[in-house]
Amino acid sequence: MADGWSYYTWVAKVPNVNRLGAGLNALGADGWELVTSMSTVKSWLNVTGNDIVLIFKKPGADLAPSAEALNVFSLGQVDPPTW
Repeated sequence: MADGWSYYTWVAKVPNVNRLGAGLNALGADGWELVTSMSTVKSWLNVTGNDIVLIFKKPGADLAPSAEALNVFSLGQVDPPTW
C-alpha cells in the first residue's frame, strides 16, 4: 500500500437521492471510502436548497478520482463535483 492518504470532497445537492446514489457508487467502485458527511443548512424552512458535503479518502498520496468515476458527473447523472 502507498504511504499516506488522499482526500476528495464532493458537495451534492440534497433533493435528488438517485443521483446521489449514482455518485456514491461510482466513487466507491473507484476505491474511495466515505469518511464523513455534513449538511449545509441555508434555511430550515426550505431544505431543498441545502447541500450535503461528503468527504472521501483513499490510500495513497496525491490521488484523484478516476476519469471513469468522474464520467458519472460529466454524463449529468449527478451534480458536478466541487474540488
